Amino acid sequence: MYIPRLRSLLQLTTFAIAMVSVASGHGAQHEFLVETRADHPILRGLPEKWLHAKDELYHGLRGPAENVTVLASALSDKTNEQEPMLMVIPFGQGRAFHTARGHAVDAVNGLGFQVTFARGGEWSATGDVTLPSPHSGERSPINVSVRPVSAR
Repeated sequence: MYIPRLRSLLQLTTFAIAMVSVASGHGAQHEFLVETRADHPILRGLPEKWLHAKDELYHGLRGPAENVTVLASALSDKTNEQEPMLMVIPFGQGRAFHTARGHAVDAVNGLGFQVTFARGGEWSATGDVTLPSPHSGERSPINVSVRPVSAR
């Protein structure tokens, strides 16, 4: 009974590792504009664009990606192309959420990261999103919205 589940986990891990190829990379950490690309419960109530906190903007993600839906992207100064930042992938009878953001404390303190990470986890586990979106005054396409994370 556990062998099929293990195979699925190994296949998903192989997929995730293959997404980062020799041609992929990132420049210096900086703030960047994230733009939504799909109508999805994870993004419900979020603005079409928001400024993401200082982070690495990965480019050139590749892999055996089938049935991937890009939820949001950002313009890379390395490729001058929109690069995927948030993705969802159906997998067997389940689903996976992938974020290419959240590599340092500044990024994790960003409200956009926190909200999409929590909602992506909830959607992956349940297929639905019940977590609320931030109030409109808390998010901005011009300024980074921050909610510092602390260890308790």
